[in-house]
Amino acid sequence: MASDVDPYLCTHVIYAFAKVVGNNIIPYEWNDINEWAKGQFEMIRDVRGKNPALKILIAIGGWNHGSAPFTKMVATQSNIDEFSTNSMIFLRANGFDGLDLDWEYPANRGSPPEDKQKFTQLVKTLRTKYDNEVLTSGQSRLLLTAAVAAGKSTIESAYEINKIAQHLDFINLMSYDLFSDYNSVTQHNSPLYESLGPNEAFNVDFAVKMWLNGGTPKHKLIVGMATYGRSFTLRNIAETGFGAPTTGQGTAGTYTREKGFQSYYEICTNINNHGWTEGWLEDQQVPYAYKGDQWVGFDNPKSIEIKTKYIIDNGLGGGMIWAIDIDDFHGICGHGKYPIMQTMRKVFNGTAGPPVFEPTSQSGTSSTKGSTTYSSLTVATTKSSTKGLTSYSSTKVSMTDTSTKRPMSKSSTKVSMTDTSTKGRPMSKISTKVSMTDSTTKTSITDSSTKASITDSTKSSMSSGLQEGCKSNNGSVDVVLGILLAVSLAIIIVLILFIFKLKGYEVMLWRVTIKKIKARQYNNLQEPSNVLPNVGYASKKVNHQSEIDQSVSTEPRF
Repeated sequence: MASDVDPYLCTHVIYAFAKVVGNNIIPYEWNDINEWAKGQFEMIRDVRGKNPALKILIAIGGWNHGSAPFTKMVATQSNIDEFSTNSMIFLRANGFDGLDLDWEYPANRGSPPEDKQKFTQLVKTLRTKYDNEVLTSGQSRLLLTAAVAAGKSTIESAYEINKIAQHLDFINLMSYDLFSDYNSVTQHNSPLYESLGPNEAFNVDFAVKMWLNGGTPKHKLIVGMATYGRSFTLRNIAETGFGAPTTGQGTAGTYTREKGFQSYYEICTNINNHGWTEGWLEDQQVPYAYKGDQWVGFDNPKSIEIKTKYIIDNGLGGGMIWAIDIDDFHGICGHGKYPIMQTMRKVFNGTAGPPVFEPTSQSGTSSTKGSTTYSSLTVATTKSSTKGLTSYSSTKVSMTDTSTKRPMSKSSTKVSMTDTSTKGRPMSKISTKVSMTDSTTKTSITDSSTKASITDSTKSSMSSGLQEGCKSNNGSVDVVLGILLAVSLAIIIVLILFIFKLKGYEVMLWRVTIKKIKARQYNNLQEPSNVLPNVGYASKKVNHQSEIDQSVSTEPRF
């Protein structure tokens, strides 16, 4: 649900997707705009309400959308003009801060070669319209961004880089899914550096340099990273490395249910609890994992830290994640919520070290010989004042690597996060975190200005003191609760009788009153009336809504 998005996780959230129909933007899902309850658009606006610095954009297009609707829309300048005007109306009406163009791809997938130039014209027209609107509306200018290809041949055929870069606020480089052949050898979908031949150009570094050399200002280029992996079925279970022969896509994930695809939370669960072995590709600076005939290449906190440092070292504009809801958003792998995204944020904030994981299985030892496991970590809290930025927590992480042969105890992680006093953010929201461990049971309590730790020496005395206090007050509390309950019931009964009286009914014994109400309802229906019963109409809508809910809930989101 859009309402579940953490408002402090990113500087910009892009809602994907809406679609192009004619010269208009139309919601993709039935519940994006909902007549009977809050729709997804309204929910994502509410998220921004918690952090006014957050920008919410909507993306149009996507892979499944295809090129045809875009090709039709950009066929003439009058179409482009009409679409640009209609897009402003749509964005303002639904409370979005901008538009992300996700045409996959101009001059590709059925789109004629001339769409390369027409995409440039679309970008230029949109920017001109958005600039001019500011002069008359007095509102902040709508943002204009684009999600673009990272493959060499697609970049060359689809974009006039130097021209579109002038008009876009920033460019989201989709530097993932850099291959499509599952029937040859294992490959990584988002290697930082050189891939296997003949796909040497399919890596993040090559794509970044191509966009920069084409004329993109560094500060506008946003590097995409994935919270998922692409999986294969191995031809020979004895060959498990990079470039091992494969027979096709890997088995679908338990929750994502798509062949050749696993979310990060599925991958880290497999490594921690289901005997998968994790490896590291030194040349590409990314991880992989395997078990039996299954193999998956993915990004983990370590590779995300390396990629984020790459962004900083090269002076680029930032990082982008696809997608929030396939990171470990529940923290089931042992290191809190959103470990991929939190790593990126912490590195941008200048803190060192990626999150590491403690297996969450209850077994005493690691289940996979030779797999990579990790020790617990301690996060020391610091407070920083980041003026005008939307990166928040400032934490230091120390980590050590351990052998899987060592007996594993339950996690002894202690985490304490402090707000970084950024504009518009209440200081009390996430300033207190408590975690407990088996052996030492430490509790860390942090607020906006102070930090105190309670260790074993004080824990037991505090506990016993609280228990004695509860015991000594039990008798008086029970008496008070009994009196309050009796008074509450009496008030409710009086109110019910008063309501019946206002409605014109005689207040009599319960059975007689009910009989009179039913009789009057049936009598009223027999009398002529020009007023339709609203209850019947509302009930029909509600029933229809529940049927939709049931049908939609059976389909996977990914």
